[in-house]
Amino acid sequence: MLKMAALPRWARFFLFSCLLLPLAAQAVLTASVTVPTGFNATVFPGEVTRLEITLTNDVSSEITALGFNTSLPSSTNNGLKIAGEATLMDCGGTLTAPLGGTQIRLTGGTIAAQSGATPGTCKIIVPVKA
Repeated sequence: MLKMAALPRWARFFLFSCLLLPLAAQAVLTASVTVPTGFNATVFPGEVTRLEITLTNDVSSEITALGFNTSLPSSTNNGLKIAGEATLMDCGGTLTAPLGGTQIRLTGGTIAAQSGATPGTCKIIVPVKA
């Protein structure tokens, strides 16, 4: 059994080691990886759920040239694989997440500036299978 609840550990790794941003932008970007409401955080082999990667910009200027390349936790016999088409929301850029693969890559993305008290966000939704 694979517990999706363990993902916040790699989310920290994802944030600090996989984002490829200009140094000025790194201080204003936050990232989270969650399992959306209505989807199981614990999945068994063969079951599908969704990961939601949210990148947030809380300053008054947009973040441009956003990119990252990361792998889902997996091994030869266990782990997560991409189970369907990934969705990119409010990010621009190019998202690559091949079906059956473990790599998620964003290049050339943009996150809008914060507007009033509402931060700019970029969401990436990836169906995954254990």
